[in-house]
Amino acid sequence: MKRYALPVIGFVLASALAGCGQSQTSGNAPWLVGEGTPPASDSASPSESPVETESSEPSEEPTEKPAEKPAVKSPYSELADAYEYVLDNPRDYKFNHPDPYMPSGSYSYALADITGDGLPELLLQPDVTDYFAPVTVFSKPAGKKLFNTREVLIAGAGSGGGGRYSIEVSGSGNGLYQISGTSTQPMHEVQHFVVRGNKLVPGKPTTDRHIDEIEDSEHVLPDWRPAHDREPLEELRNTQ
Repeated sequence: MKRYALPVIGFVLASALAGCGQSQTSGNAPWLVGEGTPPASDSASPSESPVETESSEPSEEPTEKPAEKPAVKSPYSELADAYEYVLDNPRDYKFNHPDPYMPSGSYSYALADITGDGLPELLLQPDVTDYFAPVTVFSKPAGKKLFNTREVLIAGAGSGGGGRYSIEVSGSGNGLYQISGTSTQPMHEVQHFVVRGNKLVPGKPTTDRHIDEIEDSEHVLPDWRPAHDREPLEELRNTQ
């Protein structure tokens, strides 16, 4: 609500006192008007003595309080807003998908910092009824626009056996890992990918890992949530 300074108006009444053939003025009222008024004549009656009329000081113009600047959002709050839009409108974004591809219509997501800048990326996965789901990456570096890599990694397995694919995130903030193999082979391939130039590109050399080898601090399973569960976004938004 706008606030205004109340105009201040002052009234001053000054009277010229007649007596002994000359007018007298108060010596302690310098704001009185008419100090140069000539004295009244000897024959002037008290009622004929010059009298100062009321005057008012100029009123102050109402001053308007400067408009307050809108609060600046933190990078975390901006990021949460951007990712929330993606989750509300996932079909607005086009990205690659495997073949065969059997989407169920729902989506899952996870947050993880895979670029090492302290701001998490959004991993978006369309849920599938069978076979493999694509996983694409959304990122918004501080002060820059949101982008989608369009390239995808793959997660899932066919109901008839065969290929098995999963995704892990780097615990050090250095990209993603694509784990691939088959149900009949004990050794699985580990491919490393990083975000570079708004794309997913190969990072470190490919390695092998035994199927029973557990994840370590560098190879972490994403915390997948259904798209309607926004708790991770609220935690991100409230990050100080």
